[in-house]
Amino acid sequence: MRLPFSVTGSIFNLASTTEISGADGVGGLNPLAGWTGEGQTGSYDLTMLNIDFPRIPGPGAAVLLALGGAGVIG
Repeated sequence: MRLPFSVTGSIFNLASTTEISGADGVGGLNPLAGWTGEGQTGSYDLTMLNIDFPRIPGPGAAVLLALGGAGVIG
């Protein structure tokens, strides 16, 4: 069985080979880095439902907020 991993470890914590799982392993919060194990090759279809991403504002948003606050204070 081939399993995906990230820089911090396994992306999935599978209890069985037929489990439907989210990214609940120790490496689940990081992007795919590679695959472990041996398995079949070929084409696969992946369906992602109800996925979410961390909502962290970019540095530009923080600068705009800071400038807006400075204008109110000054």
